[in-house]
Amino acid sequence: MNLRRLHSIIILAALFFVAGADLLAAGSFTAIFVRKWGTAGSGDGQYNATHGIGFIGGNVYAVDKVNHRIQYFDTNGSFLGKWGSYGSADGEFTSPAVIAPSADGTRIYVIERDNHRLQHFTTAGTFQGKWGSQGSGDGQFQSPGGVAVQSDDTVYVADQGNNRIQYFSSTGTFLGKWGSTGSADGQFDQPISIAVSSIGQVYVADKENHRIQQFLIDTGIAPSHTLYLPLVIR
Repeated sequence: MNLRRLHSIIILAALFFVAGADLLAAGSFTAIFVRKWGTAGSGDGQYNATHGIGFIGGNVYAVDKVNHRIQYFDTNGSFLGKWGSYGSADGEFTSPAVIAPSADGTRIYVIERDNHRLQHFTTAGTFQGKWGSQGSGDGQFQSPGGVAVQSDDTVYVADQGNNRIQYFSSTGTFLGKWGSTGSADGQFDQPISIAVSSIGQVYVADKENHRIQQFLIDTGIAPSHTLYLPLVIR
């Protein structure tokens, strides 16, 4: 299936009882199809290149990339609202890619690859702020690929074109960075996605190096684990 042409959101419910990690490894759960919604188009509840998705505040938020907007729904697929249009002004988007909630779930961060910036909003879409511009300086981005928010509201951005990770306060104050181009530990070749664990470890999908790298901000680099090319909808 060509994920570029996927225009519907499919919700899967995993029904399982976990007695330990070994049970999951043995495949002791079943994924049961529940429902789907969405068709190709630009109307409410339609999509043109569904991209990122998030479950925030009990609702489902979807990045409608080519329609340059965010739409959100209840868990039954009923349309609740939308925001965004094509452009570079506050609240406008050019190829929005990924969303992430704040630690308390009251704000939503949106990465824009082609505007080389990050915007954040209330869960109803009210513009709150932005940071970033095209470049390689601190706080600048080159086609950022992913965003994740730690429990203390530190915001991590996978700065894909600059082959580095940058991190910021919740309002965009630059705090630090790491990474450079290459394949050694701590280097990247198109870091495309990022996640933060509940204990503060940072995981980076290192696209062209075909691996995941794991980091601890206070102690340095933890061992990387080589995997196949991470699955990212593009």
